[in-house]
Amino acid sequence: MERARVEWVDVAKGIAILLVVYGHVILGLNDATLWDTPNYHFQYSVVYGFHMPLFFLLSGLFINNWVNRPFKQAISQKAYRLLIPYVVWSLIQGSVMILLSGSTNSHNGWGLLAQIPTTPFSQFWYLYDLFVLFIVYYGLRRGIKLSDKWILLLALIIAPFAPYMALWQLFRIGYYLFFFVLGMFVWQHKAMLSKIPLSMATLGFIGVNVLYFHIRLPQFPRSVVGILVALVGIVFVLALSNKLHSKWLALIGRLSLPIYLMHILATAGTRILLMKLGMINVELQLLSGMLAGVLLPLLAYWLWQRVTIVWHNRRIVEH
Repeated sequence: MERARVEWVDVAKGIAILLVVYGHVILGLNDATLWDTPNYHFQYSVVYGFHMPLFFLLSGLFINNWVNRPFKQAISQKAYRLLIPYVVWSLIQGSVMILLSGSTNSHNGWGLLAQIPTTPFSQFWYLYDLFVLFIVYYGLRRGIKLSDKWILLLALIIAPFAPYMALWQLFRIGYYLFFFVLGMFVWQHKAMLSKIPLSMATLGFIGVNVLYFHIRLPQFPRSVVGILVALVGIVFVLALSNKLHSKWLALIGRLSLPIYLMHILATAGTRILLMKLGMINVELQLLSGMLAGVLLPLLAYWLWQRVTIVWHNRRIVEH
């Protein structure tokens, strides 16, 4: 049975995916040596300080329902929703990146595609690691039979040491497991979200990020502080999402997966085209990149849906 939509969840996903697109737009401008000012570095610090922890937390909101399914059914569902898009779009985007490597910020060969089973690239690491996190959580909950509180505590202990886990994807999985499991607790106490004062959440978000940007810390305490910074950003977005009633943000949130899959091709292509036309103004690049990164994937998704409907209807007529 399809789960009923929850507006604040879709709005939060909409904000999260806009942050993802914006983060990749500004990173692309920096890689192309078009933007390397203190303003860029501050914006990079803010966005990358919490946008992916937010995404993993939102991905974990409903895991308590999912984990009660039989193993084969539970894993098959996540393989269909995560691994198939991961493989298909890794092949598509990877091929485009390799063919156009002379015009892009990447210089990869065809060996990149052979590494897909073990080494995700570009934005697709999120789908890969999220699938692993679902398996890890299922194993801890149903296999070892740990309670959710013990899993959350274990994840919190592991998270600060994640930067030192250089093997495979453990440095990401070890860090994001905490936020993933925390999502379930957020859902269980969702009634409290509406009680968070948005003004206080906003001031805290601004103040903490200014301090985080200006205070340089060694790696280990910075990883601990980084978790706190991420949590402050998450609280801000959740408080904002509960106050906003935006249909367009909710729509973007519902369609966050196609945007996530296709936005790099759209933003990079737009940046390259504008540069070839001599349009290197940062503000123009930012606006164009954001519009392309959101609207072009939505257009592609809409066209795919239309083609699928026409093909399905034709098969019905033929039979």
